[in-house]
Amino acid sequence: MTHSLPRVLLASHSLSDVSADIPFLFSRAGCVVHVYSSEGSPVLKNTYWEAWHPAGDTPELFGEGLFECVRKGSYDW
Repeated sequence: MTHSLPRVLLASHSLSDVSADIPFLFSRAGCVVHVYSSEGSPVLKNTYWEAWHPAGDTPELFGEGLFECVRKGSYDW
């Protein structure tokens, strides 16, 4: 029996709301990490994420884009 790794989507709305260590922690726990954030987000400063999805600048665009990411992706958390 094969088990796939859990897939995590980490969403960050501002440049200071998520530590760059969070992708590392999920990766070390055996998860595949995707990030939904703006380009300058601290979460992108390391290599412990597999895919980046650019976030919208306004709250409305951020929410719409996040909804699309979740709808298209197959995330466990």
